[in-house]
Amino acid sequence: EVYDLVERKTGIKKDKVTFFSSNAWDMHAAANYGFKTIWVNRFEGKLEKLPGEPSAIEKSLNNIDEIL
Repeated sequence: EVYDLVERKTGIKKDKVTFFSSNAWDMHAAANYGFKTIWVNRFEGKLEKLPGEPSAIEKSLNNIDEIL
């Protein structure tokens, strides 16, 4: 329900949203929901065994303009 707020409050469709998270579980959920996801894996973590895969994995947000 919380991801549904994006479209309800802004009118932006979920396939147009890029979701950034450093939490693998949150990224999995957002990807499974239908967002494009960027997992910011700062500490060389491992992906969870959950539905949803990241669109990309980045070590930092230093090059966010290139990522987008």
